[in-house]
Amino acid sequence: MATPCEITIDNLNGNWILTSSIGKLASTTEKRVLNGEVRYHSDYIFGTVTSQSCFVQGSSGVENVDLVTPDFEVRTKSLSSDLEKFFRGEVILEDGELFTRFGEFLIEEARSEQRKAQGRGLWVHTFERSIHSGWEAEQIWGFEMINMDRCFTRRVVVTSAEGKHVYARLVYDYNQ
Repeated sequence: MATPCEITIDNLNGNWILTSSIGKLASTTEKRVLNGEVRYHSDYIFGTVTSQSCFVQGSSGVENVDLVTPDFEVRTKSLSSDLEKFFRGEVILEDGELFTRFGEFLIEEARSEQRKAQGRGLWVHTFERSIHSGWEAEQIWGFEMINMDRCFTRRVVVTSAEGKHVYARLVYDYNQ
């Protein structure tokens, strides 16, 4: 189900279901505190990880384009400029390939007066690191239009301990 307009980044309460099942693993519960502090989490899928999550505002970082994109410091180490473009919604992932397309992220305005004063747009940025395996995952959460539906998405880059990157865009259905 498309995400109703009243559901926003600063109010993600509800049940979310990954649109396409990628396995037969049972789900886990995620509880995030969006203050940027390092927290520890452990579950049967990922093991023990450190996690940091925070809200980020937007900026117009693309020359000659009236486009607001998430503004944050990318922590994933990479020599590829595609990584940052992927996180900012400037490129999309189709059949494992990256293609240039501007304006993928919807500009969701903050609801709180304090966040509105900080800039346009609102997204969630997360960074996780496995304690035992050494992999890292960086994500930017937002809303995108997919097949004419407003969908909650996560753009994720997972980096192995050896430095190999895997890009993914997770699309969630809202479940009342």
